[in-house]
Amino acid sequence: MNTRRITRYLSWLTHAPVLALIVAYIGLSILDSTPDANLGLALGVLALSVMGVPWSLPLLLSDRVSVGSAVFVAVAAGGAMLNLVLHGVALRWWRERRSGR
Repeated sequence: MNTRRITRYLSWLTHAPVLALIVAYIGLSILDSTPDANLGLALGVLALSVMGVPWSLPLLLSDRVSVGSAVFVAVAAGGAMLNLVLHGVALRWWRERRSGR
């Protein structure tokens, strides 16, 4: 196994746990109800939405949806998971393309 192949594989292996950790952090932040602003939740959702760009970009630019709403969290998580799946598909396609040479 060459170095480039290992690097691409490791990039996906780091992408998946980071996404899982952020989703778990958001889940724990939602359980912690505070009377004031939940900055931990906002930071977690912001990180999740960045991992979901370009799918979550309209959500970030919208002024109708607040960061703490369920719609924002669902769309940001969906975009991030879609990027994870596309990352895996791209790696598989790249591997098949390289092995065909």
